[in-house]
Amino acid sequence: HHIWNSHGFELKEGWYWFQEGFTEYISEKTSSSLGMTASDHLKKELAIRYAKYNQLSIKDSKNLLQTSLAKNPTREERDINYHKGMLVAFLMDNQLQNQGKSLEQFMGDIYQAYAIPGKPIGNKEIIDFIDAYLGDDTLTKKYVLGTESIPRSSLGFGWKYYWWSVERYLPPLAFPWNLLVALGVIFAGLTIVYVAMRLIGKRLRNRT
Repeated sequence: HHIWNSHGFELKEGWYWFQEGFTEYISEKTSSSLGMTASDHLKKELAIRYAKYNQLSIKDSKNLLQTSLAKNPTREERDINYHKGMLVAFLMDNQLQNQGKSLEQFMGDIYQAYAIPGKPIGNKEIIDFIDAYLGDDTLTKKYVLGTESIPRSSLGFGWKYYWWSVERYLPPLAFPWNLLVALGVIFAGLTIVYVAMRLIGKRLRNRT
């Protein structure tokens, strides 16, 4: 897929968010579908990438075009193309599957449109192609051209927690339910502590 991206097209400029990020997603998805990795490997990999993306200091200030076209990219500018690029590929694949299509089908069609006839392609062309393919420009406006944070709930997993040392994820919920669940858990925890303290205090008073 790296070869396909780098040498299959007549590139006008760097498109590393697509070249690296989409390649990362396709490789992980393919290895899972072929049984080369565990069935939940892709979800875990997305969780790792989300955590790495979320730790980048530039995630709210630089979009994927800026980081792809940087002449002397910093470590974070390179990293965001991999991490956020992979997450964008996942979101796009999900949106396509809801329409009865897939990311693999998209890859074949853009190859037919640009690589085979030898038409030069850059970021504008690929973004326009994605928008037309999805029938909507929301994805690229928010996460490629924009710096809007990718919501965790859109990735198919919720908050990470551990139960008997096993890593698990709460079901993803949209706002405001995610906030209400968090507040509910905090309230329940405080209630348990309060009741426990009252019982302990009562027992101590009875002893005296």
